[in-house]
Amino acid sequence: MSTTPFTPRSYGEAMDYVFVWLKSLYLPILDFVFTEMRKYQVQILKDEEVKGLEQEKAPATRSPETEEEHAAGGALLALNVLSEQQYHTRPSWTEERARPGIWRLTCNLTLPDGRRL
Repeated sequence: MSTTPFTPRSYGEAMDYVFVWLKSLYLPILDFVFTEMRKYQVQILKDEEVKGLEQEKAPATRSPETEEEHAAGGALLALNVLSEQQYHTRPSWTEERARPGIWRLTCNLTLPDGRRL
């Protein structure tokens, strides 16, 4: 950078000047941070390899509730997308407590012509 003061003549020139100044300020900091992150990542991977050699991973078991939640993953998004694409409206959701710890969620879709699904 030159030692003579720069007087920007337009907004674009001012933004270019600020960008160059910020880049020279933050680039060394970012280089240092990324280098440290890479070192840390390598160390974590080495530690995981050592742990993997020392012990076998236990097989993951799921409860029936967890299995049901896993199977239903993305269902809410799929219903919202389907109703938006086919009927051009979003569903509303009502929830009620069926019994302690158990909730019932109901999807209510009202079509533009007034029909309810």
